[in-house]
Amino acid sequence: TLSYAMALGKAVVSTPYVHAVELLADDHGVLVPFNDSAAIAREVKYLLDDPDRLRMLQKRAYDRGRDMTWPVFGARTHALIEASRIVPKAGPIPDRVGVEGFLRICDNTGILQHSIHMIPDRAHGYCVDDNARALMLMHRLDDDTLSQCGQLTSVFAAFVQHAWNADRGEFRNFMGFGRNWLEEVGSEDSCGRTLWALGATAREARDPGLRQWAHELFERTASSALEFQSPRAIAFAMLGADYVLAADSRNRLADRILREGAHRFVALYDAVARADWQWFEPVLAYDNCRLPEAMLRAGIRLERADVIACGVETLRWINDIQISPHGHYRPVGSDSFGHAYDLPRPFDQQPLEIWAAIDAASAAYDVTGDAIWLAHARRAYDWFAGCNDRGVIVGDPVTGSSKDGINPRGLNLNEGAESVLAYQHATYAIRNFVLKVG
Repeated sequence: TLSYAMALGKAVVSTPYVHAVELLADDHGVLVPFNDSAAIAREVKYLLDDPDRLRMLQKRAYDRGRDMTWPVFGARTHALIEASRIVPKAGPIPDRVGVEGFLRICDNTGILQHSIHMIPDRAHGYCVDDNARALMLMHRLDDDTLSQCGQLTSVFAAFVQHAWNADRGEFRNFMGFGRNWLEEVGSEDSCGRTLWALGATAREARDPGLRQWAHELFERTASSALEFQSPRAIAFAMLGADYVLAADSRNRLADRILREGAHRFVALYDAVARADWQWFEPVLAYDNCRLPEAMLRAGIRLERADVIACGVETLRWINDIQISPHGHYRPVGSDSFGHAYDLPRPFDQQPLEIWAAIDAASAAYDVTGDAIWLAHARRAYDWFAGCNDRGVIVGDPVTGSSKDGINPRGLNLNEGAESVLAYQHATYAIRNFVLKVG
């Protein structure tokens, strides 16, 4: 009541309770003793007999009330929060990351999709998406770490092989915990990601037999990529094709996937881009940096300057809109998806975007030789260490696990396969990027 009276510019006579003492100080009102009705009557009579003093107190009350309006209160609260903000300092890139968190969600079928906190959630089974990513990771682990993983390389490869539905000419994606397939054909994105993993395996696997297996399965399955409509599926397949061409420069199917994919992305860019939206789609989605990365890898492989230029331009744009006003990395939040020509919304942020940003920046460095791309990659990686909108640590180098991201309430405490794999891949990617730059 006192605050409302002050805000309305009323002269106030009050007993000296705490809030009144604070608010009416410096002659902004009149204080009288507790339980003294005569004093109240006397002060009210004085004000009524002295119109000048009454108007003076009314004006002083109104002026002080301006300090209590919601806009002023909000601005002061915001200033207090900003002054109290603890900005985490980026630490060194870990020399190695553990695999305890990774092994926790693996069994002799593959890697489970989800966890409830740190406990594997068997209710949602497996998917070829995660097993393809896990297969790629096996080629990037150091020898000591790989030895801790036992036969998992073969387990992941077997999952990918079993996912191929020869009758339908596509990969399945979702499998129940009882090893029963839950669909006949997976999404285009899951199929494209599987081709990417096969290409990486054909190029990077330690075992020559595994490289040969991956090459043959890529040859048998990759023609499906020529029918993809999803830009991300096209990009994933292009990245896989680039790996295959690195191992077999005369591979005609991989060359066709790369050329047709680059052509389609150039057409998408020409149809959609505008001065304030230098992108391939009118909306943002997930794994955004994979699109310019695919263009950069294709441009290098095909020696096409126009494709490289498109890749650099779009990567620079998507990178710039993912830097917060405070300078830390703010990956496109999932709330952004599907809003045409709308800049990113901050949440929910997911680890997958960090890995993609680092790989794409590394490709840009290969083209330009500009070390600024390493700075961009390092900014993205530091998101795991707490340089993010919530100032929370997302990745744990000791266990090699990662939380599932950041939402408006803070940290998503679950540790699903996609997030754990993204953290593992991102760590190896940034480490290799640093070594490359020197």
